[in-house]
Amino acid sequence: MRQYCVFCNIVAGNEPANIIYQDDDVIVIQNVLRWAPIMLLAMTKHHTTQDELWSEHIGKVGKIGAEIGQKLCPRGFRLVTNFGYDAMQSQDHGHLHVIGGMFLGQLQIASTELESIGLLALPAVVIGGLQSIPGAIVGGLLVGLIEQFAGSYISPKSSDIVIYGLLLLILMVRPWGLFGKRELGRV
Repeated sequence: MRQYCVFCNIVAGNEPANIIYQDDDVIVIQNVLRWAPIMLLAMTKHHTTQDELWSEHIGKVGKIGAEIGQKLCPRGFRLVTNFGYDAMQSQDHGHLHVIGGMFLGQLQIASTELESIGLLALPAVVIGGLQSIPGAIVGGLLVGLIEQFAGSYISPKSSDIVIYGLLLLILMVRPWGLFGKRELGRV
């Protein structure tokens, strides 16, 4: 006996759903999650795993998902699938996400590499002011915003250049940082 499957129950009419499209084999429903204006789930009507979806049915499901994505999100959309726990797959029934209706930005992967953290911490602290903890916090927020906007609107590789360009500008104009105290001393 198969475990409970909300998607199979939606197909059977036992669970409510906003159905966007359906034919004899495929159904597209609105996702209950609302992270983006358009969040749909495309899947086969019969229960399949993600592996089965991709090996046997992705042609039809993907084509329908892409057609609906183009219709509802003419400026762009993503087709995404999650495989397994680490990818945050929450349903066993294989499905394809259609996400769009807004600027989605670049995909970010969290990095725990020490050098990338250190290379961003230095500009944050210097821009904010070496003597000021609130300045370092504001500097960190500023560096984070610059990294996201430069990476999204210019180029993913440009964010470090823009951050260090701002660092050089701050060092030329206010060498003590935005919130640091100006100290004159002779050496």
